[in-house]
Amino acid sequence: YKTGAASDLFKKYISMAEGDTLKNSELVSAYTYLSVVAYNKANYPDAKIYSNKIVAIEPKNGTAKQILDGIAGMKQ
Repeated sequence: YKTGAASDLFKKYISMAEGDTLKNSELVSAYTYLSVVAYNKANYPDAKIYSNKIVAIEPKNGTAKQILDGIAGMKQ
């Protein structure tokens, strides 16, 4: 997660799998990876985008909630 070395592979997978509800669990994994990488690199807009995509699939996802709460806390 620190270097984001696999980011391009996950983005390619997402472009192929988005819209296929049978691949939701794999999409959550890809979005989680990209969200954590973006958050660790202080790219909060992208972290928020990917976290919101996770929440759309898994509304109670703890990782996405932590990231979104962390970003929200920074604005206050």
